[in-house]
Amino acid sequence: MKNRAVIFLLVIISIFSIGCSNKYTVESLDVPIEENMKLESTKEGETEGKTVELSTYVVENGALDSFLFEYEKKLNDKGWKTTNNLKPNGLVVEKNNKKVTILAYEREGNLMVDVIPTPKEKE
Repeated sequence: MKNRAVIFLLVIISIFSIGCSNKYTVESLDVPIEENMKLESTKEGETEGKTVELSTYVVENGALDSFLFEYEKKLNDKGWKTTNNLKPNGLVVEKNNKKVTILAYEREGNLMVDVIPTPKEKE
């Protein structure tokens, strides 16, 4: 009985910790990542007391002038709504009160994409 109580307590603490996390990541927001997007790096930053993890991807066989147009369609098909269109270099999408900024650019002949979970502004 004591073991069950300890396990139950650990589960409750884990759920509480995950649910109250102030860290916004690509994974935590369930942002769809395409097969041709290979993670190059992640960097943490802080905004308004919340930790934000910027993920940088190298897009294999991608073109700057068309990538965001195609990626936006796939995001929209998965329920993400475009809230700010800055194509061909940027896009802001939102789903279930979760907001993500996507920036596309070229670096050393490669198409790079930054995916930045963006905490919603206070209304």
